[in-house]
Amino acid sequence: MSTRTARPKTHALIAASVLVAGFAIATHSARAQGCGEQADVLTHGDALARVEPADCATLLHSAPAFAWPAVGGAKAYTIALTFPDGHVEARATGGNWFAWDHPVPPGRYQWRVTVAGRKQAVGASRWFVVDRSAS
Repeated sequence: MSTRTARPKTHALIAASVLVAGFAIATHSARAQGCGEQADVLTHGDALARVEPADCATLLHSAPAFAWPAVGGAKAYTIALTFPDGHVEARATGGNWFAWDHPVPPGRYQWRVTVAGRKQAVGASRWFVVDRSAS
């Protein structure tokens, strides 16, 4: 084997290692922020159903819509939304989704779902940002 054929393989290996390392750093940065690491009642439901808005998401519309996997035995859900100024508004729904009933101002929001049913469970806090350009 000549060194000419060995060098491209070495360069390819180094490039692949850099890509993997870059992915690991990006993944670590997201985890360092705590985005999407909840292990709660909402993450133990239907694996195909997603929790929306995604944790740490930026929304470009000002009326957020919420969705999550259905929880077995749930009779109702309550969404508590903490606004940027600290006040909390709550809404109840019988399904595993809810479209907020009015636009909200730009800023960072925290939300959590409480499940009422055979036994009550409270989901972990998640957050999202409504962008200043949101309509």
